[in-house]
Parts: sequence; C-alpha cells; structure tokens
Amino acid sequence: MNRHRVLISGGLVMILLILVSAIALPGAIAERDNDIRDGIIRLNQGVAVEPLTVSGQSVSLSLDIRLSHRGGVSKNVSVEVRAIDADSNLLRDTERLSVGSIRGNREVPVRANLTVPREGRYRFDVRIYQSEQQVENGETTVSGVGALTPAYAESTVRFEQFETATIPPITYRISNVSESQVRLTTTTYLTNTGDMATDRLQLRIMARQADSNIIADQTTATVKTVRPGRTTEVNATLELPDEY
Repeated sequence: MNRHRVLISGGLVMILLILVSAIALPGAIAERDNDIRDGIIRLNQGVAVEPLTVSGQSVSLSLDIRLSHRGGVSKNVSVEVRAIDADSNLLRDTERLSVGSIRGNREVPVRANLTVPREGRYRFDVRIYQSEQQVENGETTVSGVGALTPAYAESTVRFEQFETATIPPITYRISNVSESQVRLTTTTYLTNTGDMATDRLQLRIMARQADSNIIADQTTATVKTVRPGRTTEVNATLELPDEY
C-alpha cells in the first residue's frame, strides 16, 4: 500500500513539473514561433523628400522612406529607388540599399539620396525586395525643382537701397582720360541684411555699350567682410573706348 502511495506521489510530482514548465515557457515558445514565421513588409505612405545640395545644374535629394514590419522575420530585405522624369519618363538616377534582416513588429527607416537635373518634375519609384523578389512598391512625385536656389546664390548681401531715390547703389566717376581710353572708377554699396558676417564674396562689374549691348570691359572685385546690418563700399576700375 505504501509502495502504491509512493508511486502515485511521484507521478503527481512529475505531472506538476510538466505543468509548471509549460506555464513558464509560453513566451519562449511564442518567440520561437515568431522567428519561424515570415514577416510582412509594408511601405508607409508619405515619403518625405528634402534637398541636400543644390548646384546650378543639379539637385541632390534625400528621401526618408519608412518600412512597416509585422510578424516574424524577413531576410535579405533591400530597397530600390528610381528617379524618373515625370514629363519625359526618362530614368535620371537610381539607388539600391541593403536593409538586411528585419524581426518583429517595428518601423524601419531607410534613407536614399539621388541626384537629378535642376529642372522639371520627378517621380520617385520605391520598390521593396525580399531575397530578390519584389514584395511591395509605391511612388511619390516632386515638382518645382528648378525653383531651388543654388548654394552659391544664397547670400544675405544686397545692393543698398537708399532712402533718397536719386542715389543709385552703383556710382561711377571718370578718373583718367587718354587719347582713346576713358578710365572709370565705380563704387558699389552693399549691405548685409543677415545675422552673420559674410566674407569671400566676389563682385563682378561689367560695362556695356548702350546701343549694341556689347561688353566693353569687365572686372571682378573682392568684397571684404561685411558685418550684420552694415554697408560696405566696393571700388573697381574699368577702361572703356572714349567714344562709348
């Protein structure tokens, strides 16, 4: 009788241990199941586009792409972005980015940089691949690229606008006259309208013949440092034929 009680008690202990193990490990089992299941990738709406660098001929644009991932694991994920001229449908630039593996429920940011001519409208085609197989795609369109200001044109220095309209921002005087040449000294008034001092600016002055619009002479002058809210004078010399 005692032997049966011992066996029954031992059996109860084993059953309790199995139950405790099953209760203690559901998270681990669920986590393992999540790793086994394939994940689901979606492209979030509203791809943000911002200019990185702007030159006279081209613009580098940065696209902030967001991937929404649900489920287990997605391996060998990559994103391809193509910049297509919206008017001519010509491919202007493309970039392929490797994301790698994505696990669990999360949002994954991807940054793509493409360079296009500074004109027209562009359609950005976004494609998501998993193990070289396309699983999602989307697009966004950008217009007004030609209106972006090149870096070299971004300056807070302006021609001074005097309260008295009779004083122009550029004045000149005759400094010398020879048999066939006239030497002019020009003075240009420039004002820094920004909050930071400016330097390394170049001012180009040209003299054109009034009737033919032919350039008679031109020169480049270096503008010294201009502090915020201050006006500076830039002098330059031009030599013109006396009949001009």
